[in-house]
Amino acid sequence: MKYIDAFNHFFPKQIWDKMLASGGIARDIGKRMRNIPCIYDLDERFRVMDMFKDKNYTQILSLGMPPMEALGGPQESLEYCKLANDGLGAFLLAAWRKHGAGIRAACLGEGFRRALM
Repeated sequence: MKYIDAFNHFFPKQIWDKMLASGGIARDIGKRMRNIPCIYDLDERFRVMDMFKDKNYTQILSLGMPPMEALGGPQESLEYCKLANDGLGAFLLAAWRKHGAGIRAACLGEGFRRALM
């Protein structure tokens, strides 16, 4: 049997660092989750996943809450979205190299939508 664990929250390292350096809601979220390294550390995420590789286990990652557009104004949310896409792309590449598979997710925040208009 294949086990697919969906809705695992993950913050790419670039977003994590920006959250900790910023003010307000983003920094507060970062402080609360600082002791959960697999939420922002790829090596730790893979280490935990590898503990279950004999169980045919895989994960579907999603960005943690809140949505990127809630972390700042239009320009800042656009930057968060870019970091999210780049970070998830890096995860995909690392997952493919290590496990032969991966999922790419896109972040389309309010600031990005406005920039397209």
